[in-house]
Amino acid sequence: MAGKINKKKIRQEYLFLGIGIFSIAASAAAVLYSLTFLVRNINLVLSSADIDYKEVHFNLKEAENLFLKQK
Repeated sequence: MAGKINKKKIRQEYLFLGIGIFSIAASAAAVLYSLTFLVRNINLVLSSADIDYKEVHFNLKEAENLFLKQK
């Protein structure tokens, strides 16, 4: 009787251990996938921003007017 209970407990421990290892592996895979997705999107955004900075200028007066109108 005690042998059956002991075997059942050992099976249960291995089952919990397997579930734990599987969940850790699935979490690691999800984190890796999300990081690669994030890096791809950042690279996509940075590569599409092809701006010549010599042509960029700021209209500070217009920005001040817009900011003051929003208040």
